[in-house]
Amino acid sequence: MTNGNLTILVIDQNSEYASEVQHSLERRTHKNVEVVIEPDLNRALRKMTDRGFDVVLAKRDTLDSSRFPSHGAGHDGFHSIVGMLEPGELNGDSHATSDFLIKLPVQPDVLTQLILNAIEKYQLRATLQSTENDLRKVIEKNADSILVVDEAGALLFWNVAAQRLFGNAGLTAGEVFGIPLIAGETTELDIVGSTGERMVAEMRVVDIEWSGQRACLASLRDVTQRKLTEELLETKVRERTIELEALNKELRKMYEVADNAAKVRSQFIANFSHEVRTPLGGVVAAAELLPMADNLDEFHELANTVFDSSKNLLKLVESILDFSKLESGSVPMVNSEFSLHELFDSITQSVAKIADENAVTVQYMIDPAIPNMVQTDAVKVRQVILNFVHNGIKFTKDGSVEISATMEEDPVQPILKISVKDSGIGMSPAECETIFQPFVQGNRSIYGSYGGTGLGLSICKQLVEAMKGTIGFCSEQGKGSTFWFAIPLSVTLR
Repeated sequence: MTNGNLTILVIDQNSEYASEVQHSLERRTHKNVEVVIEPDLNRALRKMTDRGFDVVLAKRDTLDSSRFPSHGAGHDGFHSIVGMLEPGELNGDSHATSDFLIKLPVQPDVLTQLILNAIEKYQLRATLQSTENDLRKVIEKNADSILVVDEAGALLFWNVAAQRLFGNAGLTAGEVFGIPLIAGETTELDIVGSTGERMVAEMRVVDIEWSGQRACLASLRDVTQRKLTEELLETKVRERTIELEALNKELRKMYEVADNAAKVRSQFIANFSHEVRTPLGGVVAAAELLPMADNLDEFHELANTVFDSSKNLLKLVESILDFSKLESGSVPMVNSEFSLHELFDSITQSVAKIADENAVTVQYMIDPAIPNMVQTDAVKVRQVILNFVHNGIKFTKDGSVEISATMEEDPVQPILKISVKDSGIGMSPAECETIFQPFVQGNRSIYGSYGGTGLGLSICKQLVEAMKGTIGFCSEQGKGSTFWFAIPLSVTLR
């Protein structure tokens, strides 16, 4: 149709029916119908070349003429052909060019219907052709690689994306596609592309009909980036999981430490309460009895009790104060020159009474290589040695405690090492693990026999570390313990 009109070319000398057909078409289509009558074939062919006709009406002999263009060749001069047969001609022997055939003489109503059918057939064919072209464009322009194979696996079609994916040598019409295709399945393929790069493609397969035969359509989508992203996310999730597990482990450990610290502090408070109550009770009881003393000897005995209990109480308070100062870092280093011989003599004299009560001998040994005078913090050194010696005496019955001092070689400055060895009860490996922790005694079951707050060795550790030194011990249950510390000395020895 041209601009809503119908144009019909009649190649026939006898065209009386043309006028009636024109009126019938106008009445049924409500369109203007133009009928061009041209009996001469040559002139008719020129008109077909110059303009387009919706329908061409011609007799059998005209259609069979070699000069008549083949309709199957896609001639643009007409859309549909209605062939007119002379009486006696067979339909089966008709020209393949015609879309419809009609016998002469022409019946206008029948011819009108045939013309309408021919026009409708053309319009359907044009619509199908346009749809097919559009679909081919969609397939060709699709970013996914699309292939069609027959039931035997031979390639029937592939789009531009598939050509780029597999390269010129990878796809050949009629050859078997190397990858099995199973309809309804989705698989991932590792493919080496035409340029040599490796990629991952997701392939979906469906059953289709292609040119009248059963076939499979495979759609391949490049999911390499998605897989890389998934692998990266999985790696990050694994790393994060490991981090969280480590963090949970650390939190559990911190909780256990905090819980243990709470228990230890509770135990310390109980021990401390008992330690404070004992000397306080002694002071109060002796003070109450003093006014009632019958003689001077009894008065002196009660006064000594008050004095001893007060000293024990003072020692307890000093331990707490020392620990608090060391925890806050407010204990400064005070270097001074002193004699180790004098220091050790002073210590052995101060513990002589308690050593005698436990039947323990206290002695010391100083390496001759150590000068008479050394320079470091004498107060802190004395406090650490005293604590070691008191512990040795406390946990030793009918034994010995030995203090020894040696010099260790060091390229920067001399190192003084002092050890205190006892022949007491010793400690088990489990008890050794927490010996330097505050508020902890090596064996809590012995508290009833030996007492103590559990702060002494913790204070010693912090004192030694404040002097830039190291501290340690070795112990064997039932055979005694040796505690030692090593500290650097100032280079002013003589």
